[in-house]
Amino acid sequence: MQLAESSPTSFSVVPLVLKDDEQSHWLHFVSIDATAFEHWHAQHRQWLHPTESSYYESITSDVRRSSFLLGRIAAKSALTRQLGSMQPEAIEIRSGLFQAPIVCAAAANPAQVSIAHTRTMACALAFPATHPMGIDLEDILPDRSQAMERQCSESELAMVQALPSTVAHPWHVLWTSKEALSKAIGTGFTTPMRLFEVRELMGVSASPLEGRYAHFGQFGFKSWTIGQRVLSLAYPKSCHLQCGNDAPTPPEA
Repeated sequence: MQLAESSPTSFSVVPLVLKDDEQSHWLHFVSIDATAFEHWHAQHRQWLHPTESSYYESITSDVRRSSFLLGRIAAKSALTRQLGSMQPEAIEIRSGLFQAPIVCAAAANPAQVSIAHTRTMACALAFPATHPMGIDLEDILPDRSQAMERQCSESELAMVQALPSTVAHPWHVLWTSKEALSKAIGTGFTTPMRLFEVRELMGVSASPLEGRYAHFGQFGFKSWTIGQRVLSLAYPKSCHLQCGNDAPTPPEA
């Protein structure tokens, strides 16, 4: 997945296509630069639903304010592309019991969204509600690798040791793929990490890296190294995911 070079106050948009046995479904991945917080704060009422805006204005932590606002703006940008002509402030994204985002919008074709953010970027994937998906994004930080490695099973450790040295940041790949799955099924990491075990990594000589899960055979994932970040996307394994140069040009909204 290639993110277009853009200014800190613009969006990078990547269209994707998910194909099942019956039809193709357009998806929209959007990312924004987390360093542009003040720019987005100045126009937050143009993006947030009134309920979201009230909550946002009550947040006192600077870190939490930034992650909430930038995550919501990336999500609204993806959702307005997914849903068509809806205005972002007309879409409310609530938090579910396990803190998963729940899209509330008067749309003919219901959509949901997965949100991820780091200190440097916020991103979101909008997708049909009928096809559960999830994303996770992590900055590549060497001091995080050991903590990620400690969460791996014996079979995962052996799998990583057998990988060629050309496979970059395997611990970040495993971690983000697990968190992406936890978002796709709506639990987050309230479920023991061992249940998200990765069974297999494929395409190790190409990008994206692909994989399968040991206990969730319904899902597969793709992982990309994007600059100094790793992004993973979990999706229904019965579908074919096209992105980047493989995806056709999206229709006009």
